[in-house]
Amino acid sequence: QRQMCIRDSSAIDFRFVPFKKGTWRNYRALDQVLDDNVLAIHGVADGTLWFGTRTGATHYDGTKTKAIDRYSGLKNDWVNAIASTPDGNIWLGTEGGVYWYDGTVVHTLDALEHFGVLDLALSSDGSMWIATNEGAYRYDSTVSPPAIEPLPVLEGVFVWALYSTPDGAVWFATERGVYRHDGTQTAHFTTADGLAADFVTSIARSGDGTLWFGTQNGLVSRDPHSGEFSTLSTACLLYTSDAA
Repeated sequence: QRQMCIRDSSAIDFRFVPFKKGTWRNYRALDQVLDDNVLAIHGVADGTLWFGTRTGATHYDGTKTKAIDRYSGLKNDWVNAIASTPDGNIWLGTEGGVYWYDGTVVHTLDALEHFGVLDLALSSDGSMWIATNEGAYRYDSTVSPPAIEPLPVLEGVFVWALYSTPDGAVWFATERGVYRHDGTQTAHFTTADGLAADFVTSIARSGDGTLWFGTQNGLVSRDPHSGEFSTLSTACLLYTSDAA
């Protein structure tokens, strides 16, 4: 396992945003956000925002808000994840299944109503990938009738997060390591391959194509060219933060 410890901040293009500039404003339930406990934030192509909370989802256009909750058609309004599709639909992943809002009506994906949904990701082929407490599912609306199918290798596995990359692959963060599915084959990566821990809860991608994984034992990056994993330990992050 390779450990990457930054002692010279010029050695890597890793910078902290100057977040102390500007003015902070708090938005709470009294400001028409449904709940003070915000579980998800999603930016839409039109520049507006959606917030997932324990009592539904809130759409904010910069001036006014609109709530999607039990009164709007959500059977379960604990919203953990939000995604959007090019047709303007907003997808909501809840503790009791998946819903999508077409701007007027809330629709239910009945097949997953008993699953806790942790994350949603739109893949390059237009299908929606769904991370649940019992595996990962792919919903394809381009066929008639729309089809939903599990990824067999992940059946029964707690999937914390998803990430769809431009090459068409989908990455899965699980309690058993990281999986990569390219549409045909699924690869599995664990500590034996360089992960800091097999319990992985989050995934992100930087502009240079590097994938980042949040684990129980540090932050791990994967080089887009070599495929090599490197660990950025907590101690290193704190050191770099202070230096910045």
